Amino acid sequence: RNLVLIAIGTGIGAGLIIDGALYRGAHQAAGEIGYVLPGKEALGRRYEGFGALESLASGTGVAERARRILAGEMKPDRLERLSAEDVFDAARRGETWATTVINETVDYLAIAIAAVSVLLDPDLIVLGGSASTSADLLVEPILRRIEGVLPVTPHLAVSSLGRRAVVLGTITAILHNTIEHYVVRKLS
Repeated sequence: RNLVLIAIGTGIGAGLIIDGALYRGAHQAAGEIGYVLPGKEALGRRYEGFGALESLASGTGVAERARRILAGEMKPDRLERLSAEDVFDAARRGETWATTVINETVDYLAIAIAAVSVLLDPDLIVLGGSASTSADLLVEPILRRIEGVLPVTPHLAVSSLGRRAVVLGTITAILHNTIEHYVVRKLS
C-alpha cells in the first residue's frame, strides 16, 4: 500500500504510492527526487535543467563525472561517447576510476533513499529505469551504507519491467485521465 519507485535513467524521478493511491503533491511535483540535495555542498547553487541529485547520480551524471576523471586519458571522441553503462561495465572489470564513480553514486543514492525512507516509511522502495540493469552494483552497497543509521532499513528491490515501465506508466496515466471523459461522452 505504500511504495516508492525511484526511476534512474537520464534523470531521476520517483512515483509515490501512499495508502494505495498515487500521490502527486500540491504542485504535481511529488516524486521529483532528482532535486534532493545530496549534501550541504549543493546549497546555494543553481542547477539548470537537472536537480542536484540528478546531476550526480543519474546516468547522465555518472557519465559526466567519469568524463571529468578520464579527461586527458582518453581520446575526446571516445570520451564523449562514454555512457553510464560503460562506467558500470568498467566497475565490474575492477577499473579503479569506474569503481570510484560507482561508489560515489551509491553514496548519493543512499542519501536519497534514506531521506525517502524516513520521510514516507514505505513498505517497499523499487529501483527502476536503466539502473535496474546495474542493480548488482547498487542494491547491496546502498543497503550497507544505510544499515544502522535509520530506524527501519527499507526493503529495496529492483523492477523487472526495465525500460517498459515508462510506457506502461504512460498508458496507465492516459487511461486514468481519459476513461471518465470517454464514459461521459459515450453516455450523453
